Amino acid sequence: MPKKVDLTDKVFGHLKVLHEGEPYISPKGAKQRRWVCECDCGKIILTNTHNLTSGQTKSCGHARLDYLVNKSPIKDLTGKVFGHLKVIKDDGTRQRRAVKWLCQCDCGKQTHVLAKDLEAGTTTSCGHVRDQVMKKSLADYREKYKRETPGTRLDLLGKTANKNSQTGERNISIVSRNGREFYRVAVVYKRHQYGGLRDTMEEAIELREELRRKYWPNYPNEK
Repeated sequence: MPKKVDLTDKVFGHLKVLHEGEPYISPKGAKQRRWVCECDCGKIILTNTHNLTSGQTKSCGHARLDYLVNKSPIKDLTGKVFGHLKVIKDDGTRQRRAVKWLCQCDCGKQTHVLAKDLEAGTTTSCGHVRDQVMKKSLADYREKYKRETPGTRLDLLGKTANKNSQTGERNISIVSRNGREFYRVAVVYKRHQYGGLRDTMEEAIELREELRRKYWPNYPNEK
């Protein structure tokens, strides 16, 4: 009786044998030894001894697909560095027949990137660089806002009323209460609204100017 061969840890093309798997049993009861293998793209497959030793099976299938599509082996990017990314391996997935690579970003995160995006420089990190730029832009805006207009935007007070204004005056509108009409003053400062109701336009304007002078130190003192 021939001695059983142990293929554990042996490498066949893109496949590394992890351990022996459940055998295949034919309808007639014949057994075939099968092996659990890990492809270098990360996928796990189960295949028999003959397929491995004869070279019939060399990958999970991605290598054969690449050959059929490209008519040649894919360009190996393993170990290459693109910006903040170092290519670890072909992850075995395809997007519209394009190869995706598992990459390690120098920030510690891993990401999956298409070969064309790596080589074209479209993707150079896991995204942390873009996030940092956005955060800095937001911080710069806030600092500028705080520096130029401590408290709130004085320039937004203005004198020109909104085109839909009922009164022709900024911060003043007309409301009805218990069958009566009032002039409603509403001035917003630091997300808080201040104001009140007045019987006449003159009183409403006086209240508006009083509130503006109170909350905006640089607001003109003249009424």
